[in-house]
Amino acid sequence: MLLERFDTLKDFSETEKAIAWYLVQNLHILDDLTVSKLAQDTYTSNATVIRFCKRLGFSGFRDMKIQLVREASARFRTLPRIDADMPFAPGDDIMVIGSKLEALICGSVERTYRTLSPEAVYRAVDYIRGSKRLFVFGKGDSYIRAATFRNQMIKINRYVILADENHEASYNAQNITAEDCVLFITYSAHQYDFDAFIKLFRKQGIPTIILTANARSYLASQCDVILCIPQDESSTSKVAGFASCVCMEYVLDMLYAALFNQDYRDNYNQKQKKETYVNRIIGK
Repeated sequence: MLLERFDTLKDFSETEKAIAWYLVQNLHILDDLTVSKLAQDTYTSNATVIRFCKRLGFSGFRDMKIQLVREASARFRTLPRIDADMPFAPGDDIMVIGSKLEALICGSVERTYRTLSPEAVYRAVDYIRGSKRLFVFGKGDSYIRAATFRNQMIKINRYVILADENHEASYNAQNITAEDCVLFITYSAHQYDFDAFIKLFRKQGIPTIILTANARSYLASQCDVILCIPQDESSTSKVAGFASCVCMEYVLDMLYAALFNQDYRDNYNQKQKKETYVNRIIGK
């Protein structure tokens, strides 16, 4: 399957990865996509795109596009769109609810993958990896996602500071330096204190990343990197944040996995050693 190869990007050059990422993110416009448009948007050339298609076993761009359209149609048919605000109805059987939630979660992750900018993901990983400390700002459900992310990062000896812990965000904002990095996690990106903090961070040259569904907000416009997730939920009528929470966790998992992968062998060995020690201490 072509889409499966694009999902893994195995044995692809950086240029080929850029082309594959673009195609995956723009499956909805494949019918109107031309070689020239693809080359222009990926900063490559028509000849590079054609070579990419031939390397994958196609005679040219048109043949590859036909295959992608077929696979995309099959994929989207298996992921029915579920109302993120009200994914189940009164009286639904518990297994029906489970089925609808499965479709919602899978669809939300799929749309997040297609929404994310590859360049933004790479830059976010570089910022985090190059920082002395990572301060994460998040409230409510976002704070819980941040806490899970911190728990993962500890396993690879990276210590994340939850800036909003114990309501100390304002003090933490004053402690951050240009050697650090800031990650805002906020679905709506409407937090009055975050808007105040971003002004301080920009003034001090502190790298900032935001994970949000509202890329057009003031806060997002002031951040260096925007990791955007689908804006499928309303702020007032949703049953719960099923979609937003899973989308945020997915992106944070991507960041953790990318950081892990950059020092894969050392991280894996160290994690195994720590797990052995912990299991011995607790008597497993």
